[in-house]
Amino acid sequence: GILVAFNMTNTSLILMKCIDFKPSSMVTSGPAFRLSRHLVFYHVVAFGTALIPPVLGSATTTRTSWSITSGCLLAPIGYAGYIHSKATKQSHFGAHLLATTESSPLFTSSYITDDTSSSFETPMVPLVPLMGIGINSFLIAQLEWSCHRY
Repeated sequence: GILVAFNMTNTSLILMKCIDFKPSSMVTSGPAFRLSRHLVFYHVVAFGTALIPPVLGSATTTRTSWSITSGCLLAPIGYAGYIHSKATKQSHFGAHLLATTESSPLFTSSYITDDTSSSFETPMVPLVPLMGIGINSFLIAQLEWSCHRY
Protein backbone atom coordinates (compact mmCIF):
# COMPACT_ATOMS: atom_id res chain seq x y z
CA GLY A 1 0.00 0.00 0.00
CA ILE A 2 2.77 2.47 0.82
CA LEU A 3 4.44 2.00 -2.58
CA VAL A 4 1.20 2.93 -4.31
CA ALA A 5 0.94 5.99 -2.04
CA PHE A 6 4.48 7.00 -3.05
CA ASN A 7 3.51 6.68 -6.71
CA MET A 8 0.48 8.91 -6.12
CA THR A 9 2.64 11.47 -4.31
CA ASN A 10 5.21 11.52 -7.12
CA THR A 11 2.44 11.98 -9.68
CA SER A 12 0.98 14.85 -7.65
CA LEU A 13 4.39 16.52 -7.43
CA ILE A 14 4.78 16.34 -11.20
CA LEU A 15 1.31 17.79 -11.80
CA MET A 16 1.93 20.61 -9.31
CA LYS A 17 5.30 21.56 -10.78
CA CYS A 18 4.56 21.17 -14.49
CA ILE A 19 1.89 22.49 -16.82
CA ASP A 20 -0.54 19.68 -17.64
CA PHE A 21 -1.57 21.06 -21.03
CA LYS A 22 0.58 22.98 -23.46
CA PRO A 23 -1.68 24.55 -26.10
CA SER A 24 -0.85 24.07 -29.76
CA SER A 25 0.15 27.73 -29.97
CA MET A 26 3.02 27.04 -27.51
CA VAL A 27 4.18 23.92 -29.36
CA THR A 28 6.63 24.58 -32.18
CA SER A 29 5.84 21.37 -34.04
CA GLY A 30 3.44 18.47 -33.68
CA PRO A 31 0.31 18.13 -31.53
CA ALA A 32 -0.23 19.64 -28.09
CA PHE A 33 1.50 17.84 -25.19
CA ARG A 34 -0.87 16.49 -22.53
CA LEU A 35 1.15 15.59 -19.41
CA SER A 36 -1.67 13.82 -17.54
CA ARG A 37 -2.16 11.35 -20.41
CA HIS A 38 1.54 10.65 -20.56
CA LEU A 39 1.64 10.07 -16.79
CA VAL A 40 -1.16 7.50 -16.99
CA PHE A 41 0.59 5.74 -19.84
CA TYR A 42 3.92 5.91 -17.96
CA HIS A 43 2.33 4.13 -14.97
CA VAL A 44 1.08 1.39 -17.31
CA VAL A 45 4.48 1.06 -19.03
CA ALA A 46 6.42 1.05 -15.74
CA PHE A 47 4.22 -1.57 -14.08
CA GLY A 48 3.81 -3.65 -17.24
CA THR A 49 7.51 -3.84 -17.93
CA ALA A 50 8.17 -4.62 -14.25
CA LEU A 51 5.88 -7.66 -14.54
CA ILE A 52 7.63 -9.14 -17.58
CA PRO A 53 10.98 -10.30 -16.02
CA PRO A 54 9.43 -12.31 -13.15
CA VAL A 55 7.01 -14.03 -15.54
CA LEU A 56 9.46 -14.80 -18.38
CA GLY A 57 12.67 -14.99 -16.36
CA SER A 58 12.14 -18.49 -15.01
CA ALA A 59 11.25 -19.92 -18.44
CA THR A 60 14.36 -18.66 -20.26
CA THR A 61 18.12 -18.99 -20.09
CA THR A 62 20.23 -16.64 -18.00
CA ARG A 63 21.42 -14.66 -21.02
CA THR A 64 17.90 -14.24 -22.41
CA SER A 65 16.59 -13.35 -18.96
CA TRP A 66 19.27 -10.64 -18.63
CA SER A 67 18.33 -9.24 -22.06
CA ILE A 68 14.64 -9.16 -21.17
CA THR A 69 15.33 -7.46 -17.84
CA SER A 70 17.61 -4.86 -19.45
CA GLY A 71 15.03 -4.06 -22.10
CA CYS A 72 12.30 -3.75 -19.50
CA LEU A 73 14.45 -1.31 -17.51
CA LEU A 74 15.27 0.83 -20.54
CA ALA A 75 11.64 1.32 -21.63
CA PRO A 76 10.50 3.33 -18.57
CA ILE A 77 13.83 5.19 -18.35
CA GLY A 78 13.59 6.27 -21.99
CA TYR A 79 9.96 7.27 -21.64
CA ALA A 80 10.76 9.26 -18.47
CA GLY A 81 13.45 11.11 -20.41
CA TYR A 82 10.93 11.90 -23.15
CA ILE A 83 8.37 13.25 -20.66
CA HIS A 84 11.08 15.28 -18.91
CA SER A 85 12.13 16.88 -22.19
CA LYS A 86 8.56 17.77 -23.24
CA ALA A 87 7.07 18.89 -19.90
CA THR A 88 6.92 22.63 -19.26
CA LYS A 89 8.19 23.50 -15.77
CA GLN A 90 6.73 26.30 -13.65
CA SER A 91 8.78 29.06 -12.09
CA HIS A 92 6.91 28.57 -8.79
CA PHE A 93 5.61 25.41 -7.21
CA GLY A 94 1.94 25.18 -8.25
CA ALA A 95 1.92 28.62 -9.89
CA HIS A 96 -0.44 27.51 -12.64
CA LEU A 97 -3.02 26.51 -10.04
CA LEU A 98 -2.66 29.82 -8.21
CA ALA A 99 -3.14 31.70 -11.47
CA THR A 100 -6.62 30.19 -11.83
CA THR A 101 -7.60 31.49 -8.37
CA GLU A 102 -6.08 34.91 -8.89
CA SER A 103 -9.37 36.66 -8.18
CA SER A 104 -9.66 34.95 -4.79
CA PRO A 105 -9.02 37.21 -1.78
CA LEU A 106 -6.50 34.67 -0.45
CA PHE A 107 -4.23 34.94 -3.46
CA THR A 108 -3.17 38.09 -5.19
CA SER A 109 -1.46 38.50 -8.51
CA SER A 110 1.58 39.87 -6.66
CA TYR A 111 2.23 36.32 -5.41
CA ILE A 112 2.78 35.08 -8.95
CA THR A 113 5.89 36.98 -9.97
CA ASP A 114 9.38 36.10 -11.05
CA ASP A 115 10.66 36.80 -7.54
CA THR A 116 12.03 33.46 -6.36
CA SER A 117 13.05 34.59 -2.88
CA SER A 118 9.88 33.21 -1.25
CA SER A 119 9.64 30.05 -3.33
CA PHE A 120 11.65 26.87 -3.48
CA GLU A 121 12.95 24.93 -6.43
CA THR A 122 12.32 21.30 -7.17
CA PRO A 123 15.24 20.28 -9.39
CA MET A 124 14.98 17.50 -11.93
CA VAL A 125 11.18 17.43 -11.91
CA PRO A 126 9.61 15.42 -13.51
CA LEU A 127 12.60 13.10 -14.09
CA VAL A 128 13.34 12.10 -10.48
CA PRO A 129 9.67 11.48 -9.52
CA LEU A 130 9.23 9.43 -12.70
CA MET A 131 12.24 7.31 -11.75
CA GLY A 132 10.68 6.84 -8.30
CA ILE A 133 7.43 5.69 -9.93
CA GLY A 134 9.39 3.20 -12.04
CA ILE A 135 11.29 1.81 -9.04
CA ASN A 136 8.12 1.57 -6.93
CA SER A 137 6.32 -0.23 -9.78
CA PHE A 138 9.20 -2.69 -9.97
CA LEU A 139 9.02 -3.31 -6.22
CA ILE A 140 5.23 -3.79 -6.38
CA ALA A 141 5.66 -6.32 -9.20
CA GLN A 142 8.17 -8.28 -7.11
CA LEU A 143 5.65 -8.93 -4.32
CA GLU A 144 4.19 -12.41 -4.13
CA TRP A 145 0.64 -12.60 -5.41
CA SER A 146 -0.44 -14.31 -2.18
CA CYS A 147 0.23 -10.97 -0.41
CA HIS A 148 -2.63 -9.37 -2.34
CA ARG A 149 -5.38 -11.45 -0.71
CA TYR A 150 -7.67 -10.02 1.92
